[in-house]
Amino acid sequence: MWWEKIEVLWSPSGKFVFYGCNTGNNGGVFNNFVENISKLSNFKDIEIWGQSTSSFPSFYPDYRVTTIG
Repeated sequence: MWWEKIEVLWSPSGKFVFYGCNTGNNGGVFNNFVENISKLSNFKDIEIWGQSTSSFPSFYPDYRVTTIG
């Protein structure tokens, strides 16, 4: 996996957030992408977030607005 080849110097409170539909989904074809990333040696002890469902595009690239539908 090429993610393991990325050399990153994390801060002690490092966090890596994936803004993408189903990146944290633990079923189907996605097979919990963020969980697999968190097992890699260069992401050890880093808080990793992903989205468990699909969503609609956001107008804000760095801010998530959640609505109940």
